[in-house]
Amino acid sequence: MLKRLRKLFDRSQLDQDLNDELESHLALKQLYFERQGLAPAEAARQARLSLGNTTNWQESTRRNWTFPTLEAIFQDITFGLRILRKDKAFTSVIVITLLLGIGANTAVFQLLDSLLWNPLPVEKPDQLVRIRATNLPPGERAWLNGKAVKPVERLQIPYPLYEELAKRQDLFSGIAGISGQGAFAVEIDNNPHRLQSSVVTGSYFPVLGIQPAAGRFLSPADDIQGGPPEGWGVVISHRIWTSIFNRRPEAIGARITIERLPFHILGVTPEDFEGIHPGSRREIWLPVSSFETMFPEWNWRTNPAQWTIQPFARLRPGVNLEQVRNTLHQLSPSLLDHVRDPKLSGDSLKHHRAIQLDPVSARSGFSPIVNSYSPVLWLLLGAAASVLLLAVLNLTNLLLARATARQSEIAIRLALGASATRVRVQLLVETLLLATAGGGLGLIFAQWATHALLASMARDNTTITLNTDLNWNVLAFLALLITTVMGLAGWLPANSAIAQASQQRTAPRTHTRLRSGLVVIQFALSLALLGGASLMLLSLRSLLETPTGLNRNQTLYFSPDFINAQIPKERIPQIQANLLDQLRQQSGIQAAAWTVNIPLAGSLQMSSIEMPSHPNLSGNESMTTVHHITDGYFAAMGIQLIAGRDFPPRGKQAQKQAIVTENFARRFFKTPVGALNQRLRFDRGDWLVITGVSADTKYTHVRDAAPPTIYTNYWDSQTARGMSLIVHHTGPAAPVRELVNASILSEAGRKPFLKVSSPEEILHSLLATDRTLAILLAAFAVFALSISATGIAGLLGYTVQLRRKEIGIRLALGATAKNIQIQILRFAISLAIPGIALGAILSYSLRQGMTAYLFEVEPGNPVIWIAAASILLVAALIAAAIPAYRAATLDPQQVLRAD
Repeated sequence: MLKRLRKLFDRSQLDQDLNDELESHLALKQLYFERQGLAPAEAARQARLSLGNTTNWQESTRRNWTFPTLEAIFQDITFGLRILRKDKAFTSVIVITLLLGIGANTAVFQLLDSLLWNPLPVEKPDQLVRIRATNLPPGERAWLNGKAVKPVERLQIPYPLYEELAKRQDLFSGIAGISGQGAFAVEIDNNPHRLQSSVVTGSYFPVLGIQPAAGRFLSPADDIQGGPPEGWGVVISHRIWTSIFNRRPEAIGARITIERLPFHILGVTPEDFEGIHPGSRREIWLPVSSFETMFPEWNWRTNPAQWTIQPFARLRPGVNLEQVRNTLHQLSPSLLDHVRDPKLSGDSLKHHRAIQLDPVSARSGFSPIVNSYSPVLWLLLGAAASVLLLAVLNLTNLLLARATARQSEIAIRLALGASATRVRVQLLVETLLLATAGGGLGLIFAQWATHALLASMARDNTTITLNTDLNWNVLAFLALLITTVMGLAGWLPANSAIAQASQQRTAPRTHTRLRSGLVVIQFALSLALLGGASLMLLSLRSLLETPTGLNRNQTLYFSPDFINAQIPKERIPQIQANLLDQLRQQSGIQAAAWTVNIPLAGSLQMSSIEMPSHPNLSGNESMTTVHHITDGYFAAMGIQLIAGRDFPPRGKQAQKQAIVTENFARRFFKTPVGALNQRLRFDRGDWLVITGVSADTKYTHVRDAAPPTIYTNYWDSQTARGMSLIVHHTGPAAPVRELVNASILSEAGRKPFLKVSSPEEILHSLLATDRTLAILLAAFAVFALSISATGIAGLLGYTVQLRRKEIGIRLALGATAKNIQIQILRFAISLAIPGIALGAILSYSLRQGMTAYLFEVEPGNPVIWIAAASILLVAALIAAAIPAYRAATLDPQQVLRAD
């Protein structure tokens, strides 16, 4: 076997051996005839006659020495490589086109695979489920562009409900939960770090079923109120163990500090485990009970209104997901009674009891990133697939043109005895070589594009980390793309080439109609992509320019972490007041204030209210947005006070006050002035008097409507945590940053961790998804436009070549160059207009899928689609200009003489 394979690839030695052997046979035969008395010349002739056709002997010997089928494929590949190398321009255009089309599809698929389909590196990931709350009240919807686009789910449940689920040992072999995650202040060897942390139950690692790389994992005994006798323990990631501890064994047991609380390291996760949230790398895991010690005022363990723990479980052997779903749906009303607010009544109580606990597979983990980006990635995959289809259609057109150019070659091969199947396979192999070259380079391009997409998806200076290493899913997808390209773009030209060589009179006309149809489809897809990209770009511009009611320029947000700087809580309000007094005296500072919520940063605090003027508010009607602020906030944020006055400075408030937004005032009191001096309170607290009405402002997203909001004076309670300093300034931002840093250091006595941001940075982070989608769709649209232009130029060039004799006769009979040019341009328009019409129908059928992503732009905007159609028409005319010029400049005498 190996000997035959070696002979397949060592053809020169094989041919030499055959020649030597044949020469030996001829010499022996000639010697035999000479001994019979024949002259040497006659003996040589008789020897050749007796031996027969030496070529047949060589071919039959090769078939015995090698594998004929493999040799035929090898011959097809070598011949195909010579053909493609000969026409370098054609090969380069095709490979680059396929590189971009296949690479874009592979990159998007790779991200989808990492987010949705890669199993977690844990024991039997198919047994993992996450438990979510669905069928939520009608008011809880995913709002986009002012529309409720889909029902939402709650990933968290109250801790008392989690404890009830943990009792269901008939369904689960174990249940665990995550109570929070984010960047925590960690001190290791007196060096401060900000590490991405997860707060988990003690059953987290036992349920996952993974083994530590060093030490041990958290267990239920490590997650008890007050902490175990040896103190709180944590688990660190393999990456932290490597980068900070250099994999030293003594890292196990090392003492560290997290959010001012002492911990010791219990163990290290495996190298391939970074948490169960795809895209969000975790670096440290601490028990939820330690969170109670960090924040004793947060009674989440016993408060049924705090939906704070994200549960997941491992199914008991023999129990499937559908069985668990049916059981939990039946038990949901009784389970939710454990976390029912006793004040609920009427519709609110009905909606609460309708909530269902629904298990879904957690094989690939679960993450908010999946909810945020998977719809966008599916849309991009559809756009990338359209671009690849355009590339395949263009490749088909070019191969059809080459089939015409190679008509004589194929006809000669058929006449010499080659079968139609043999010729067809040869042409398919050439297409396969093109697709493989494009796919191989596309895979390299996809690796770069994947990382570029991840960088563009990052928000708020956080990095999305996904395992984008090549796996069998990606390779299988790539092989499917290459096979599809070969099948779609290779089979039709191969069959057409054979038919054209056999029926030379009728094939060109049919050939032209086929290529025209492909160009029409290209224009249809191009219009859909171009119009969709234009809509997304216009929507992005609307998002960037829409008024929010807030200052966007010359404003900075400073978020100091006084608590982790070990500054006593009782000192913080005085430090905050001194900072305001100090900064307001600086010449470059126009206004300064403190707030608990940074606008457009995504945080939103809701609370129920009571008002004597409206004693019968229902549960939903009583819920409103609340912000804790200090005096000067409205000036710092550029918010206009429509009626009343601002809060007084610290120490000068005579009564507890509130300021409401205009939409709140009109909702309950008809006019802004009518809201003044009205009273309200939160959760049976102290009564507040409304002393002012401000303009409406957006807080969660620029897409969302401004929520009815109540502002409370921070100086009244001084209980809000995580306050941020807002500074509105003149001049450059760098001196202001230095000034605030120096002021905080002088007032606090030490420098806390300080996060600095600006409205533009927050807006950039907020619109990362929209920007990525718009830019990529625009790139796809430009690529599609260039492919369509290339397609129509190639078709017209091919048409001119076929009609050279006709054009020469017309010129000889008196037709002007202008007449010829107009005819070619008219043919281009006759292809573009049906393509645009077909594209309009396609775009109309897809409009619903675009609506959710648009802001203040109608998907049927006629200006957009007329502009897109105009661009395509202009592109068609430009692409037709060169073939039209060549047709008009033909020399009739040379054409007719050549024919």
